[in-house]
Amino acid sequence: MSYPQFGHVLYDDPLPENTEAVVPEWTLVGKEVKIDITDHDHNNRRSKEGGQFAVEARSSRGDVIPSTIQDNKDGSYSASLVANETGEVKVSINIKGQHIKGSPYNILVHQYSALNIPGKVVND
Repeated sequence: MSYPQFGHVLYDDPLPENTEAVVPEWTLVGKEVKIDITDHDHNNRRSKEGGQFAVEARSSRGDVIPSTIQDNKDGSYSASLVANETGEVKVSINIKGQHIKGSPYNILVHQYSALNIPGKVVND
């Protein structure tokens, strides 16, 4: 006896709970923040198909900070944003409407100043 096919599960679909991001803990005002995202499927392998990612960044006042995301076509993604004021930025990364592991993330934004290192002053 055979049964009609009603649909199938794509096992290389990325799962939110298996997707991770590397997000810096702090940055400087006006400096580009780079975020690396890696998605994995049900078997914890890198997904072959692109996920439906959304990255939303908000300032401590609740203002949206524009961000971009690029599919690297290998199960990884690169996101970036620039915060133009000091404070805390909350970054939410979602796939198919669900937060990935560790999301939302907080990035502390500091005002630029010279860094004092013994023996020299370093300017960015």
